[in-house]
Formats: sequence, structure tokens, C-alpha cells
Amino acid sequence: MNRATALGYLVLALAAPVLAQDAEDERIARALEGPASFHFLESPLGRALESIQEEHGIPIVLDPGAGQPNVSLTIEGVSLDESLRGLLEGLGLAHVVEDGVLLVTRRDALERRRLEVRSYGVLDLVERTDDHPGPRIGIAALESYEGGSMGAIFAEDTGLEAFSIEDLEEYIRSTVEPASWDREGRSISIVGASLLVVSQIPEVHARIEEVLEEMRAVGERQVEVEGRYYALARSDLAGVVGDPAARTVFLDAAARQRLADRGRLLDQLTIRCDNTQRASASSTRLVAHIRDYDVTIAQSSVVFDPIVGLLSEGMTLDVRPVLSPGGQRVAVDVRTQLVRFAGAPRDVPVTAGEAK
Repeated sequence: MNRATALGYLVLALAAPVLAQDAEDERIARALEGPASFHFLESPLGRALESIQEEHGIPIVLDPGAGQPNVSLTIEGVSLDESLRGLLEGLGLAHVVEDGVLLVTRRDALERRRLEVRSYGVLDLVERTDDHPGPRIGIAALESYEGGSMGAIFAEDTGLEAFSIEDLEEYIRSTVEPASWDREGRSISIVGASLLVVSQIPEVHARIEEVLEEMRAVGERQVEVEGRYYALARSDLAGVVGDPAARTVFLDAAARQRLADRGRLLDQLTIRCDNTQRASASSTRLVAHIRDYDVTIAQSSVVFDPIVGLLSEGMTLDVRPVLSPGGQRVAVDVRTQLVRFAGAPRDVPVTAGEAK
């Protein structure tokens, strides 16, 4: 027999037990899906498991470290898997199919053996989208405009930030099996700016993957914000918004209808933007005005040289919407401006005179 033939026999000899073991695991898994019915009253756990083994024809091994507590339980009409969970959970035990047998052991010992470390790249969930803040409007000197004819751009950021990797870590801890993270060996760590390293059992990893997929689906959604600007008589203010001194008022459908009935709609702006993106819309016009005079004193007269300024009037809407990871809620940071002429500027006569 040459070396290649001997190696082939060795591979076949090793493969045969593995295939048989896999087939036995599948047979036990099918039995766990089937119905179960039993009644135990102060029965030793080992004897109860022997009864289940004989009834369903599957090999069951009780870990000696699990002890021999007495069990009392009546089950009928549910699967064998659910029946075993009901029998074992109150004892701090669990069952698992491995190596061709159904093993019953302590839950904490089983979970330590089943811990897996996986890494999750989350750059797409925490990176910032390009922002487009709105302009400042109002009175400004012509030479002070840095944002072109629309006015200087808001440089400071809004209050809401994009979902950070620290926020993501805390969200996973608080929503995915929150009680499990204090157990031995369970952890979630931030590595760099875009990587989460998690040590958990496979079922929790599966749930984490589902949550991240849900967040990615939300991240692809857009948010539409509509701002309406009304002129409302002071006497009607309390009847529409309630407390006129409140800085923020949430209007229900009835209040919005009262506003539409009593107010005069000046304009409305609509913005469609990505989740966590800062975006803006504006409706403005520029008006030139004389904001000051340079006074030139000659030998026998005074000359007034007008300095031209710009007044930008209209309205702006500057928003950043942030959807919750599940997409059920949206928080919107809103910054708005409304500038209107109070009336035509009063003419002031200017005459030249003699210098004194």
C-alpha cells in the first residue's frame, strides 16, 4: 500500500464518524421540533430525563455538575424543545445538541462554551453626511458678506449630532438582550472610529446583525420637513398656541387648523434630506439701502458720501433630522429666520453747508 492510498483510507475513516454524528444531530433536532407530553411530580431530574429519552428515542446526557434536583412539571401540546426549556430554565440549566447527544448542563457553563467574538464594521452608520447650512439674513454691510449675495453662512453647528459609535454601542447594550451584558465573558468594545468587537453567544450575535440591518435600512431613508410661516395678530396668539411666552409649542391638528383660519400664510419652505444631514432652504431678496454717510469737510462746504448696505429680507429654514435606529421616531433640530420690512425707510433731508 503506497502512502497516497493509506492517506485516503485515513481521511475516509475520519470522515465516516463525523457524517454519522451530523446525521444523529439532525435526528435529535427533528425530535425536538415534535410534540411532547409528560407529567413529573417531585421526580429526580436524572429520572425525568431518562423518561424523556425513552419516550422520544434520543440520547440524553446529564452533566454531573448540573446536580440532581427534583422537578415538577406537566406539559402537553407543545414541542419537546419548549418543554425542556420549561423544565430546565428554573434550575439554571439548559440543553444543547452536540456530538450526537442532547446535553443538559448549567446555563452559564454552556454559554461560556458558546461565546463567539465577532467584529462589526459600522462606518456607514456613524459617518457624517455633507451638511448644507443656511444663510444669515437681515442687515449687513455689503463688504461683510462671506456667503455671496445670500449672506453669511451659519458657521456654528446645530444641537443634534449624527449617531456616533458611542451612541451605537449604548443602543445595542440597551436593546439587545440588555440583561446578558453583565454576565461573564460578554462584552462590546469600540476599536478605532468604526469597529465594534462583540463577545456573545450566537443568538445574540444574530439579533445584533438584525439591528444593524434595520439601522442601515433607516439610514437610506430620507426625511421631508415643511416649514410654514404665518402672520398672526397678537390678540389671536393665545387662542392658537396656548401660552404665548413658550419658546416651543407643539400644535395638534385642531390648533393647526385655527392657525390656518386666523393667520395669514406668508410663505412655506420644504426640505428633503438624508437622515442626520443638515440642510436648508431659503426664500429671500436683497434690498440696497443707505446705511451711513462718509462726511467730507472741504474748505467752505460739507459733502455727504452715501455708504450703501444690503438688507436681505425673507425667510430661511435650517434643519437636521435624526431618525431613531428603528425608524419609529424622528428628532428635528430646527433653526429658522423671518425678516420683513416694517415699512419704507423715512427720508432724512441732507443739505450741504459751510464748514465752521
